[in-house]
Amino acid sequence: MDKKTDRPDQDDLTADGNAKIEEACKFLGVGRSTIYVLTESGQLPFIKIGKCRRIPWRALRQFNASCLTGGVKVA
Repeated sequence: MDKKTDRPDQDDLTADGNAKIEEACKFLGVGRSTIYVLTESGQLPFIKIGKCRRIPWRALRQFNASCLTGGVKVA
């Protein structure tokens, strides 16, 4: 954990590279506006490079896993 932000270490999040907004939309199956809401609310971390936003792939996978509910347990 990064002691300054109480978030996973930045190197850990960006180790797998970053996704464009369009790639994040496709991965999560949501629209652009949903991605922007998630980033602005702090639920999904992002990197700002100039005017471009990039979302760490690892953060996308963690967010996706955190949204799992119900279902059948797989042994």
